[in-house]
Amino acid sequence: MKLLKSKLSITIVNTLSYGLVAFSPLAIASNVLAEGYYEPRVTFPDGSNRRVSKCVDSDKFQNPCTKNAGNKVAQEFCEDKGHGSWRKWNSTDVGWDNRQYRAAVWTDKYRDGERWKGWTTRESSILMMYIECN
Repeated sequence: MKLLKSKLSITIVNTLSYGLVAFSPLAIASNVLAEGYYEPRVTFPDGSNRRVSKCVDSDKFQNPCTKNAGNKVAQEFCEDKGHGSWRKWNSTDVGWDNRQYRAAVWTDKYRDGERWKGWTTRESSILMMYIECN
């Protein structure tokens, strides 16, 4: 996969399984440089790359896999990549039989009496397919 970016459009060329996908400059014209991540991943200190889950592990969310949780995941992912915020994202439920056993999950909760925030790994079947940052 090759990612081409410009101030007016994003064109993703993926030769693995989806053929050519192109986004028209008129469809997503913007004055802001955006960058898209297909099947986004987080690299952990041990060098492992893990697919990003839409779900969060947080006491701030009553349901860990809602749209608001996905918004939080996209925001944290984009900030980690050096961007200010996210523009759009989408996710898919791959089904429990196809789940990622060690997906990257945004965690925000108390540990040993202190608030802890960061990426951890856990099982997840709802994975981010695309995150666009600006």
